[in-house]
Amino acid sequence: MINGKDVSKESTRQRREAGLAYIPEDRIALGTSASASITDNIIVDRYFKSDFSKAGWIRYSFAMTHCRELIHRFDIRSPSVLFPVGLLSGGNIQKVILAREFTSDPSILVVCEPTWGLDVRSIRFVYDRINEMKTKGAGVLLVSSNLDEILTLADRILVMCGGRVVASLANDRALARREIGEYMMGIACQPEFEEVEMSNRHA
Repeated sequence: MINGKDVSKESTRQRREAGLAYIPEDRIALGTSASASITDNIIVDRYFKSDFSKAGWIRYSFAMTHCRELIHRFDIRSPSVLFPVGLLSGGNIQKVILAREFTSDPSILVVCEPTWGLDVRSIRFVYDRINEMKTKGAGVLLVSSNLDEILTLADRILVMCGGRVVASLANDRALARREIGEYMMGIACQPEFEEVEMSNRHA
């Protein structure tokens, strides 16, 4: 559901137009086309819009100007907007994805392992951009195996064990790592989720 609309049967474009943005865990295989340019990777979700195309032709002069602005804004280190994404560093590839997804005006942003393999400077940059989206009112679903990352960014934490949710925790000063660990290892389960599991078994 996005803004009250069921999009489970919609196409990828329709889901994106409904307000969904997605930063996948695998930035090479799923997040980008490695052989394509930075420009092509950024406009892949908007090339058909009136600003970027006319009479069925992509307005590359406008597209490249748009991408130069995003390269500057997201601090993407590249010699050109036409540079192949696959030749960039891992951090800069991630920034290309961030530039595309964060400027798609999303209502919901799904972010999977956003800082895997990045250096400290790039990690701080990603955190700042995610917090920026939260401030703008977007709902952010962070999927991460990095507990430090979750505690830094999340307002509420859903803990999973064995493929199911076992706890829903407010990320406040009272929350201890040990408590999260017990849920992660299956030692503990909140009563409401135990009831869900029992009802599923009897269904």
